Amino acid sequence: CQSFMDGTKAYMKDIAKFIPGIGWSFSLMEYPILTRDWAKDKSRLEHYCKNLADYPVNMTLCLFAEGSRYTPEKHKQSMEWAKSKRLPYLKHHLFPRTKGFSFLVTQLKNSGTAHICLVHRNYEYLPLGYTLP
Repeated sequence: CQSFMDGTKAYMKDIAKFIPGIGWSFSLMEYPILTRDWAKDKSRLEHYCKNLADYPVNMTLCLFAEGSRYTPEKHKQSMEWAKSKRLPYLKHHLFPRTKGFSFLVTQLKNSGTAHICLVHRNYEYLPLGYTLP
C-alpha cells in the first residue's frame, strides 16, 4: 500500500539548495527548485514534467500558491491588481501568481502520473522584533 507521502514533492526556492543537509537532500530526491525567473523556471518545469512519467510511483506536487510572504505593502499591490481585474477584495490573503500553476496543469493534464495539492498558509503579519506574548 502506497502512502500519500511516498511520492510527494514540493517546489523549493533556489536558495534552499545551499542549506547544508536539507538542500542536498532536496537535490538528491529530485525536488524541483525554482528561481522566480520565468525564463529559467519554465525550462526547469518542462524538464521536470517530462521526467514524471518515468517515476515508479504516482507523484503528488505540493504548491504554496502565494509564493510570497504577506506584508501590508504586498497586500496593497495585490488588491490594486485585483481591483483592476474586478476581483474581490481579500482581507488576509494575496492573489496567487498562477503562471507556473497553469503551466503545470497543462503539462500534466494527460500524464496520469501526478496530483497537485495546493497549500495555503496564513500567518498574521508581525513587525520585525515583535515577540509573541
